[in-house]
Amino acid sequence: VCAVFVLGALGASAMPTSADEKLPYPKTLPDRDLRAAHEPYTLDTFRPFPEYKTLAEWQARRQWIRNHILVSTSLLPAPKKTPLKPHVFDRVERDGYTIEKVSIQTYPGFYLAGNLYRPRNASASKHPGILVAHGHWANGRMANQAEGSISARAITFARQGYVAFTYDMIGYNDTRQVDHRFAKTAEHWLWGVSIMGMQTWNSTRALDFLCSLPDVDTSRLAISGESGGGTQTMILGAIEDRLTATAPCVMVSHTMQGGCVCENAPNLRQDVYNVEVAAVSAPRPQIIVGATGDWTATTMTHEGPALAHIYELFGKPENEKHVIFN
Repeated sequence: VCAVFVLGALGASAMPTSADEKLPYPKTLPDRDLRAAHEPYTLDTFRPFPEYKTLAEWQARRQWIRNHILVSTSLLPAPKKTPLKPHVFDRVERDGYTIEKVSIQTYPGFYLAGNLYRPRNASASKHPGILVAHGHWANGRMANQAEGSISARAITFARQGYVAFTYDMIGYNDTRQVDHRFAKTAEHWLWGVSIMGMQTWNSTRALDFLCSLPDVDTSRLAISGESGGGTQTMILGAIEDRLTATAPCVMVSHTMQGGCVCENAPNLRQDVYNVEVAAVSAPRPQIIVGATGDWTATTMTHEGPALAHIYELFGKPENEKHVIFN
């Protein structure tokens, strides 16, 4: 097959001469590769949401998308879950919440760092748990500026009664064993290793850590993140049945599919795009947040209604919400 592809690209003149009529390919090939049915997708390609008329039709596609994500991120079959060996330390108390430093071992010898925010002096013994994934801020999970603050979000969750865990993207803050864009070539992909796969596994293990905490109600688990963290939110929502709610922000788009290798695993985007990925979480409660100044500017006219249609197929329209901010 590879030989046919190369020869097809070179043209018919490159075809070797042979009297053997049993060759598995034709004796002459076209001057150019005719297999492409449409122009290649780019980050700016508008992708209309496919028409799913029945729940059964969507369910079949849903399972395919889920498996496709797991295969593309090299998580099917899943790696063995080794002991997390959590280290929770340096607790500080603030007005209505506490903060602790955390490190967990997601692979043997490979670590993930974060901060744990808990309600202070709460009456309930069990609290809903939420993962807080950050985007490509220069300061990672420590981002605290006018446009957005990871810590302020986690503090607000804790004051509302959540146990919130903010954790690093690979290569950010305290998780620096590997650079965020660690490979200059694609050689590591041949071994099934990608930043997106590693980050998706880190998110899975972060959820394991949250579930291990005695003060977390494992029947009430959520994840939220923006931009690159929105991608992590969608992906984990698609593959993790333990999550009971998802909130991807400024990333559910008909066009932009993520501009970093941590958002694009090999082959993942060939036939899947973000609105479908977000829809895999249905019928669990989900809110998607758009902004008028980026690739989610059509949230109220395109992405939101497409997602709402899937929830309608489940008979759960009340579980979906889409909003937009200036």
